[in-house]
Amino acid sequence: MKKIFYILASAIVALGAVACDNQDLDNIAPGVGGDSLSFSAVIDNTKTDLSGNTTVWVKDDVVVFEGYEEYEFVYDGSANFTCTVEGVTAALGDKDGLTAWYNKAGIDSTKGTAGAQLKAEGCSFTALNPKFAFAVQNAFLKFTAAEDAVVTIAGDNDLLSAASVEITGTGAVQYVAINPKNATLSYSVNDIECKKVTLDFAAKNIYNLGDLGLTASGYNVVGSFQGWAPEAGKAVVMYNTTDGWAVAKGIELYKSDEFKIVKGNTWTTSYGFASAGVLKVDTETAVQTSNSQNMKAAKNGKFDIYFNGSNKVKYVCAEEYTGTVNITIDNKAGWNPVYITLKSGSTTIVNNATVSNNTYAISMNYIGESLSYTLSNGTKELSGNVSITKDGATINLEETIILLKVQLNTDNAKQWWGNTMKIHVWNTGTSLDTTWPGTEMKNEGNYTWSIQIPSELVGKTINYLVNNGGNWKSNDAKVTISANGNTVTGTSIGIN
Repeated sequence: MKKIFYILASAIVALGAVACDNQDLDNIAPGVGGDSLSFSAVIDNTKTDLSGNTTVWVKDDVVVFEGYEEYEFVYDGSANFTCTVEGVTAALGDKDGLTAWYNKAGIDSTKGTAGAQLKAEGCSFTALNPKFAFAVQNAFLKFTAAEDAVVTIAGDNDLLSAASVEITGTGAVQYVAINPKNATLSYSVNDIECKKVTLDFAAKNIYNLGDLGLTASGYNVVGSFQGWAPEAGKAVVMYNTTDGWAVAKGIELYKSDEFKIVKGNTWTTSYGFASAGVLKVDTETAVQTSNSQNMKAAKNGKFDIYFNGSNKVKYVCAEEYTGTVNITIDNKAGWNPVYITLKSGSTTIVNNATVSNNTYAISMNYIGESLSYTLSNGTKELSGNVSITKDGATINLEETIILLKVQLNTDNAKQWWGNTMKIHVWNTGTSLDTTWPGTEMKNEGNYTWSIQIPSELVGKTINYLVNNGGNWKSNDAKVTISANGNTVTGTSIGIN
């Protein structure tokens, strides 16, 4: 990449001579006079910059002198810079006395910034000739980057030799060129702003910022996303920021996830809600340590979670996840075609849609919900509940269908029950479990309703209630599941 370095021309009139010997001399270079203008420099590729990098001058690099007019000098790749303006041929001063090199640790130079260094060695100039000096005399930031971190330094406009400087931490000392200006620099490590520094600019100064690492706050985030483990190395560390909050950046949460904040790496002090609930995005919310309950994610995405070390928590959705997850049909029955009906509560999501390649995609918005489903091949049906996670869900489709049927067998029940029957099941540890008032059963006709029972419950006794979604319900009942299914009557479960 071609480098262009800008040098400002300034006229100085005096008598006598100015001598220099291995000094910076404010970056003075040979001058111009009359109609003559030229510039040559010995290119010394053994020179190093402040951090030990060697010269990187290459052919066609350009030095531009700006003064009364602008002149470009192009490096020929060998030793000299030659002016491109027609008729400008004469060289003034001791052209072999100037050494130039590029400060590789800085940013590629542009107009108004630094990046090249000029040094006079054993040369002299007559005072009648105008002298040339760099337009900027930069200072340097010296720091040691944290291991395995990305350090970003930012300041006011044009303060740095780029809008911001990003360096991947290696643990080594770094130098970054800054321009003449008194201003405040801020630095971030892995996008966490953790320090601000006000500089009183002085040309050629080296400002040592020290070790640019993060400071742990003593608080950590734990939750279902990491197995509720508060131990060091497992809990997500919260770091101090310049605004007084502690923050953990980029935590991936889904609506099925819950989390809390703990002090240290134990459960001795944990922060959460008075009652379990969803944490609103971009809202400061009160938390407590006494009988604290879990906080739930409001969206699917990556979050920056903040804590003020006392009683307030907030989070920002850095990246919201949208799209779909797949419900996979483990089609052991070999049904073809397969149709699916899905409901969220009483709301139908999809009705008798065709399942292609044994997968059906639904919105990520349903993560964290338990949906009721019915699978069909046009003649047979399979019903149940399925919990949606960030990885989607799997429904087992087996030809052997075990049904629990409930049949009303008295005129009184038949008269007043209605057309709907729901079943509430608990503590089976399977997809059959529900919350009150339960899952709607399939109406088989003749005052009979059915629901499919997972095969792993064969031989086990389950607790259940049935109700009509209104005022009628059974007593608590139990049934031991048979491999051939079960049919129970209203009389035997307290319906008459």
